[in-house]
Amino acid sequence: MGTTRLAHAPEIFAALLDAGPLSFRQAAQLYNLTFRHPGRSQAECAPLWLRHAGPSAVSRVLALMTPHLADYGFGEYYLAGLARMGAHARPALPAVTALIDRRTRIPVNDSTRDAEMRLDESLLAAALDTRCAILGRASP
Repeated sequence: MGTTRLAHAPEIFAALLDAGPLSFRQAAQLYNLTFRHPGRSQAECAPLWLRHAGPSAVSRVLALMTPHLADYGFGEYYLAGLARMGAHARPALPAVTALIDRRTRIPVNDSTRDAEMRLDESLLAAALDTRCAILGRASP
């Protein structure tokens, strides 16, 4: 699958799920996007897999997502995915809270200290929004 089509895969699968259940082939494709390689596609497809597979998949999906929350490249996508899962993501709340409560930030190599601070602040803001979404509250 080319990277151009990969960028639109979550939108395509969301539309397919809105239209009805996935075919076996479509479910296999979504499964591969969800469970093969960490990154943006995985973060965006994991909540869709949960929609397809149902509540029995929650623990597996959360175990897949939580190790990547602090990743400066993809953490915001994983946090957004948890936020889309809402109350289903409640078991991931300790990992989100740990990211928020962390006193020191993970060093990131970016061009300047200001750029590093912006990355850090955007990850923290995403974590705060995710916690609110999981708890069903309005964002601060």
